[in-house]
Amino acid sequence: MTNQTGLDRRQFLKTAATIAVGAHVVTQSARAQDGERMRMALLGCGGQGTVLLTNALRVPEIEWVATCDIVEEAAQAAAARVGEGCQAFTRYEDVLANVELDAVAIATPLHWHAPMAIAAFQSGLHVFCEKCMAYTVDDCKDMIRAQMSANKILQVGHHLRYHPLYWHAKRGFIDAGLLGDITSIYGQWNRNNSWRRPVNVAGDYTEWGYPDAEHLVNWRLYKEYSGGLMTELASHQIDVVTWMIGKTPIAVQAMGGVDYYDDGRTVPDNVHVTFAYPDGVKFDYISGTTNAFSIFGSQCHEVIKGTKGTLVMCHLNPGPTDSAGWFFPEEGTQREIWMDMAHKVDIGGHEAIVLDATITEGPPLAGQPISTLIDGEGHLAKMTYQLEFEEFVISCREMKLPSCDGLTGLKSAADAILANQAIETGETIPFPEDLYTITM
Repeated sequence: MTNQTGLDRRQFLKTAATIAVGAHVVTQSARAQDGERMRMALLGCGGQGTVLLTNALRVPEIEWVATCDIVEEAAQAAAARVGEGCQAFTRYEDVLANVELDAVAIATPLHWHAPMAIAAFQSGLHVFCEKCMAYTVDDCKDMIRAQMSANKILQVGHHLRYHPLYWHAKRGFIDAGLLGDITSIYGQWNRNNSWRRPVNVAGDYTEWGYPDAEHLVNWRLYKEYSGGLMTELASHQIDVVTWMIGKTPIAVQAMGGVDYYDDGRTVPDNVHVTFAYPDGVKFDYISGTTNAFSIFGSQCHEVIKGTKGTLVMCHLNPGPTDSAGWFFPEEGTQREIWMDMAHKVDIGGHEAIVLDATITEGPPLAGQPISTLIDGEGHLAKMTYQLEFEEFVISCREMKLPSCDGLTGLKSAADAILANQAIETGETIPFPEDLYTITM
């Protein structure tokens, strides 16, 4: 047995590369490395699949040759957006068997991620998989094992890993020690709507496990297919916290329930979660569906508190900017010279230093200087979804682990899944020592 816990990213890829692969795998890798356009298929052409395709079509190195969705009209509409030469399918098995591919992008309901990804790896393909990585922890680990056996790239779609402002926060503030010792974190993703979508498709989908079209369209609201708010929303912010502080939780306690929307859903319409990390750090998280208010103007944000200051990161702002970040120095701490010259705003009666990613130094993001990807007002030159596909191309061609690889995706998925267990049982769930361990 090979224990992968604690391996750095280079060691992990080296270990995966030592596993024997078939002739088909070698052929596909050689094609990608020769600089030809990567031939990709989109599996899942619903709302998130459309978002991914819209952004990925801006990446000239990718040639979309197939789309697939059990709703035939959705697959055909996606193929039409791509244009001539793109085939539409309703079964992913037919795509893998009949189309020459280098990679697939998976944007299906959560419970399909693992079987599709594993089948793609067994066909010798690279995989881009939307978050949350998979429906269960075992599913996540099976995906990584399949990826290692195939010697292919697995990238998970936590797109904030590709946000220049978040990279600036990490490099310029947290890693630079401006927050001091991080002691507590708060996150939220709130809205004031039911999260239910109108059912605009018809047909019989029982073959795929959906009793009616409503369960297919609103799969996020049912336990059979989804982890609800924790996997579909919170997993993004769990990933941000793991990335920012470089730690994973040791326990979680949580509450939640179907307390407002009496509409047949089986996942909570609100969750209140506390993750405990080493050294006493706590991460309090709320996601609800009945009130979207935030003093920061964004229904989705993270607040990272340290002994020297507080960092606030927002995205999905309803205002003119795409994102925003502020640093609040703690009273009584020594100020640095640059702080007096920095751009500041008043938020709730407190002076905040505005984060400016145009001054970010260090390694590039998706092969590009971070300073070129965002302006001083927070406007993105490229959407994060586009950047993650640009890095996916680089990773596949150079066989380099992406910023959000399988082990990274496992961590946020496992944390969200255990939080759901805490909600269901009402108990504090300690994290097993082997939670993030991969064995072959």
